[in-house]
Amino acid sequence: MKQQIIFTNRQKGVATISYIMGLMALLVSLLAPVFNDKSAVQLLAEAIKKDYAGYEYAISGKGDIQKWIDYLE
Repeated sequence: MKQQIIFTNRQKGVATISYIMGLMALLVSLLAPVFNDKSAVQLLAEAIKKDYAGYEYAISGKGDIQKWIDYLE
């Protein structure tokens, strides 16, 4: 019975290592340069900022929205 408990504890250690390795692979893939020396996280942040800037401009009521749409494309 005691050997079975030790074997279970060893399995938990292996699972922890594999989760850590998977997390490291995910972080490297998100932070590695993808396009024009920018990572996926940077590209996502820029897209969110650009989208929010369009929304902010639209609700402000300043000028013609079509000019802003043309600028964003």
